[in-house]
Amino acid sequence: MQDNKTLESPPEVQFAGVSRWLKENLFSSLSSSILTVLSIAAVVSVFRAIIGFFISPEREWTAVTYNLQLYMVQAYPESDFIRVWITVGLLIFLLGLSWGFNSLKEKVIIKEWCDGLLKGISSFLFIVLIAPTSVDVEGTTVEVFSNNTRYICLAVGVGLILTVYLLRKTYPKNEIVRDRISFLYLSLLVGSIWIIKVPTVTFTSSNERVDPDPFLPLANTTTIPWTIIFGFMIFAYLIGSFLKAKGKNSMSRLILSSWVLAPLVIVSWIYRKPDFGMSNILTLDIPIAVTFSILGILAIRTLNSEKIVPYQRYITYGMLVLSIVIFFLPVLRQLKILFFITWLLVSVAPTIANSKESAKNLSIVWSVTVFILVLLMRGASSESLIVVPGSSIYGGFTLTWLIAFFGIAISFPFGVILALGRTSKLPVIRIICTAVIELVRSVPFITWLFFWKRYAHTLST
Repeated sequence: MQDNKTLESPPEVQFAGVSRWLKENLFSSLSSSILTVLSIAAVVSVFRAIIGFFISPEREWTAVTYNLQLYMVQAYPESDFIRVWITVGLLIFLLGLSWGFNSLKEKVIIKEWCDGLLKGISSFLFIVLIAPTSVDVEGTTVEVFSNNTRYICLAVGVGLILTVYLLRKTYPKNEIVRDRISFLYLSLLVGSIWIIKVPTVTFTSSNERVDPDPFLPLANTTTIPWTIIFGFMIFAYLIGSFLKAKGKNSMSRLILSSWVLAPLVIVSWIYRKPDFGMSNILTLDIPIAVTFSILGILAIRTLNSEKIVPYQRYITYGMLVLSIVIFFLPVLRQLKILFFITWLLVSVAPTIANSKESAKNLSIVWSVTVFILVLLMRGASSESLIVVPGSSIYGGFTLTWLIAFFGIAISFPFGVILALGRTSKLPVIRIICTAVIELVRSVPFITWLFFWKRYAHTLST
């Protein structure tokens, strides 16, 4: 029986097709051939100029490696760097867990994957071939890409092309999970920080700079932490895949909640290193959490009773007025926030807790939420033991990292709450939510960042 699968064309047919395409499209006539040659020369010249611009000593890219610590964490003290690594490791672990749990295990044909690799390696070889050997720096010719380095890169590139081509010819129809390819790329990236060496500033124990600058691995002081974190990500991925295979669908809610809580835990407890005593938690935080938990559970269980239903609207309005009054009183910040979320509970409880089972679930969620918020606020409101020059311990890429995760993990649930509130039948809730939505999206995000930075500075002083 004839095989229905399309057979791969033999090499001579493929080559004939390529040569025919080149002749028909690029070298069909003398004028076309001249134009093609001139265009190729122009493209090569432009690329040589761009590459020469980037590798010229005038760019002083070594300033990045000299000040890499400053770029990443600004003036955060080295004695507390373990907190930075815990922060990064926690988020990478959650990333691996989410990746494994939500992975679709898509597969890609090895032939198609190898075709992409061949294109990428060919581009690398093209850059190596056209890269200038030397550039002019203030009238002086400086060697920036030696021939020995070029030959080594060419040899590596050709070796990779042969390896990928053999893989493509040996297993053309086999499939591989796309996630494994991603992990392969990540492992190469992590491995590169052990191999690639760049000029790096080093200091003695007396904080004196050592010259000349030795060539050290790209991330000499962070190779081991990054490798460990990469291992944790793989471990988390395997855990997520195992839980999904076992049908633990409830883990999706736990993972989502972890993404929401992670930035808050990082900012309030891990990165800040708060200064507090257990007496504050035992005598203040726990009693407050227990009190508001009881009040919330009572509200959930009584707001749908026949005697209270006619007064639901008045209770909601009264709780809103009380929250506003408490907000402007000189009381603990924990009380201001707890009264506000209690108003939110009173507003949504009659709709959500319309059965015994839903009321029970909402009571559990409420109690857990109150205790978590109280503990987070204890860390956030305590003085930080991190001492840095300036008014903030956040800076560099760390600040960008935190803003990004807050923007993603915190804004989404608040956006859902505001969207639901906008459809509420209660005019006050609908008007407030609509006003917040229209106001926030009408003002550039950078303006809100400046506003909250100024507000936070005012509170701290």
